[in-house]
Amino acid sequence: IAATPATDIEAHQSSVAIQPKLDQLVEASNGVVIAYLGNLQVLRSEMYRTLLGVCAADSLTLLVGLLLIRRYVSRPVRLIIEGAMRIRAGDFLHPVPVVTKDELAMLAETFNVMSAELSQLLDAIGRSEERFRALIENSHEGVVLVSRERKFLYASRPIQSILGYAPDELIGHSTPELIHPED
Repeated sequence: IAATPATDIEAHQSSVAIQPKLDQLVEASNGVVIAYLGNLQVLRSEMYRTLLGVCAADSLTLLVGLLLIRRYVSRPVRLIIEGAMRIRAGDFLHPVPVVTKDELAMLAETFNVMSAELSQLLDAIGRSEERFRALIENSHEGVVLVSRERKFLYASRPIQSILGYAPDELIGHSTPELIHPED
């Protein structure tokens, strides 16, 4: 039709005859495009809802995970650290609470046993030190404790009659300082 001259009546009649079919074809094409766009909107809405659902599920999983970590990891570790700080300060009477049933619970229980044993050992050392001090302080013999650097750490009262120095005059001084050069 396009190749035929515009004056040709047959071409004009064919063009007029085809025009309604072209209009129908354009209308049908527009209908397909509109239907496609409608389906695209529905699919896009479904995709957004699915994505929102996945994000909500991920957020909930993250929140539950954080709560579980806090309850089963962070809290027990914090309690063990607090227990260690109490022991460091010399408080052996407060055991670390065992709040889980896993490796951290075993660590807390071991920590509590260690704390009790340390308390017993320190008590035993204290009693031993008291006995040692009572023996030395009540001894009639002169007793001195000297460091590796030959400095007096302790001197009993009878040492004054032996060396001529009061016990507090000896503490911190080295043995060569007290020996007369002619001796």
